Amino acid sequence: MKRAGLLLGLTMVALGAALAVPSGASWADPGGDGSTGQIAISVTIPDDGTGDGPGGTTRDTLSNAQLIWGFNLETRGKSYYGACNFLMAGRPGADGNAGAAQEWEPGGWGQGLYHAESGNAKAINAAGAAVPFDRRCLDSSGQPVQYNAAKQSASTYTDTQIQLTGGTGWRDAESGQAHIEWQGTFTVVYYDGLTYFWVENPVLTIDAKGSATLSATGGGYGSPREGGAWGRHPDTAMVLATAPTTANANADEGALTSANGLTLKHAYAGRQINVPAGAPDQRLVDSNAPGAWPQSFVDFQGITGLHSYWYSSGSAIDYRKPPDPVYVSWDAASPVESPVVSAPGGGSTATSGWGGGLALPQAVAVSGQSQGGATGATDAGNPWGMRPDAVVAALAHKDLVPERDPYAGTSIAAQAAILTLLVSASFALIAWRRGWFRLQPKGIVS
Repeated sequence: MKRAGLLLGLTMVALGAALAVPSGASWADPGGDGSTGQIAISVTIPDDGTGDGPGGTTRDTLSNAQLIWGFNLETRGKSYYGACNFLMAGRPGADGNAGAAQEWEPGGWGQGLYHAESGNAKAINAAGAAVPFDRRCLDSSGQPVQYNAAKQSASTYTDTQIQLTGGTGWRDAESGQAHIEWQGTFTVVYYDGLTYFWVENPVLTIDAKGSATLSATGGGYGSPREGGAWGRHPDTAMVLATAPTTANANADEGALTSANGLTLKHAYAGRQINVPAGAPDQRLVDSNAPGAWPQSFVDFQGITGLHSYWYSSGSAIDYRKPPDPVYVSWDAASPVESPVVSAPGGGSTATSGWGGGLALPQAVAVSGQSQGGATGATDAGNPWGMRPDAVVAALAHKDLVPERDPYAGTSIAAQAAILTLLVSASFALIAWRRGWFRLQPKGIVS
């Protein structure tokens, strides 16, 4: 239709030009003075990205592209406070504001903040079914996720993934280029609700050089690490993932394309970044999984307080930080091979949680009290009797997210020995200062 309209337009232009030629002149005699010449008419047909373009390249229009992503192990695992970290569709509640840093307890106000589906976004399990609120912290066998400090493979995780549909854009099968935009939002919740951020309107671009980039706008609510009132995080443009294009299906990084879509494996390993102010240093040598998420994403986490969850810092849980692959289908009706999130060892036999508890000031360890429905020491999801506001008050101005329990994996006997040593040293210091053990040389009378 476009070409027919263009030909009709050119015909009208030619007819108009012919009618405008002065009497006695012709196309062979444009000046009307007997001289000969030609008029060259040049027509350029622009490439609108929807069909044949210059050089014969073709671009397929995409109208229902799909993205599926489990984010990473840490986001699907046991948290240091509350039952777990988890993914959900949309923004929390009606407007994204949970109102305070509190646990999202079943049956309470927190349950109303959770969305399994919202617009083009959906929280799904490995079978593709929506994940309800009461299953957000359960593994595939229906058991609460667990962490085992002594044996990584015994830790368990949820199989929750975020699914975004309705992506629009184009792809060029010949050159490998693509551009897809999703209108949708999902939220990453840590500490079972104490802090969270959302990812809005992701964009995937694969350029002519074969570099794949997934970007989005981040936002959320929380308490500043420097201390202060609950408030809105600024909308922040950030890169979520980058990867080189590769045809090697076994590569740890790259964008493996197929007729139905692509699997994007992030460039994480060995990436060096500048850490946010006040965050732990990055450790690339002394780490079980050295690397980092993109710089702009880590910078944004300096605002949320979740900074060191997105790069290697020498923590025992560094292996939980690398991103899961992103699965993109050109058309949701013909998806790429069904993605199933995995965990090291795939185990579900963990029998222990985080260990002895958080190393927090005694002043904020309020046992048996509650706020906003959060119970105290008798709550299985809150074994340390910590109120959510107390955790934030104790950690927000330092490090909102402690990466590991400093006593995890330490035996009772070892802890008792350390305590005995500290008490003995304190007693010896007091005794020396008071002169209880001061010796008097022979022959000297005081």
